[in-house]
Amino acid sequence: MGADPSRVVDAVRRYAVAVDAQVLTGPGVCSGLGAWLLLALVAGSGPARADDAAALEEALGLPADEAVEALTALLDDPHPAVAAAVAHWADAERLTEDFAAWSVPDRVEDGPLPDQEGADRWARGWRSSA
Repeated sequence: MGADPSRVVDAVRRYAVAVDAQVLTGPGVCSGLGAWLLLALVAGSGPARADDAAALEEALGLPADEAVEALTALLDDPHPAVAAAVAHWADAERLTEDFAAWSVPDRVEDGPLPDQEGADRWARGWRSSA
């Protein structure tokens, strides 16, 4: 991985604490790592306005390219204690040009939004291949 693993861990930890403080104001469940991985996917999705890119990198705690490298490394060689999977699905009727143009790592499934049965099948298949 290009990014120093300890920097990635620190960045995810800081983000998870911020998510807990800002999102979980009452009872609930949220994955700081899951949300961070989603932001990393967004960071690698293509060109962004400078102010958006700066805000994204501030939230990630790493430069976008390092966050994308960390995302790819985690998906390609997941730690046994962490099950992580990401998909880039879109409802064709609501698909925006920007979202359709995203480039995603090879390990990220890319395609139309599946129905519940298809999403469940994807989750079961991903877990068995991890």
